[in-house]
Amino acid sequence: MHLVFLPNGEIRSRTEQGKKTKEICDLNRADLVIARKTIVDNFLAEIREELNDFKNQRIDKKTLQHSLKKIMTRIFKNLSPTQPYSRLGWFMFHKFDVFFVKPLESKQQQVLKKAFQLFKEGKL
Repeated sequence: MHLVFLPNGEIRSRTEQGKKTKEICDLNRADLVIARKTIVDNFLAEIREELNDFKNQRIDKKTLQHSLKKIMTRIFKNLSPTQPYSRLGWFMFHKFDVFFVKPLESKQQQVLKKAFQLFKEGKL
């Protein structure tokens, strides 16, 4: 609740306690920012690839859904406290629109939003 993870790999503090924690632990040092950004970028690249393959008719709807489900499942698994960068995983999942939908073009945004909603409902 004190820190906010951003898609660019940086962490912003919400509270004074968060600010102190961020400073003491040096949470925005280059290696950590790059590592967090790489995780986000890799997931986003996979999502884009699947959506582009669908758009260009290289895969069908069922294949797209299966592929997106696999990616979303891996994002969800990052929520586990035993996983490295699990708090980033929390933000990737709970702020999915900010991390993965917003960077896409409009049509792809609609497809991904719907797929994520179905995933959360257990229907994907």
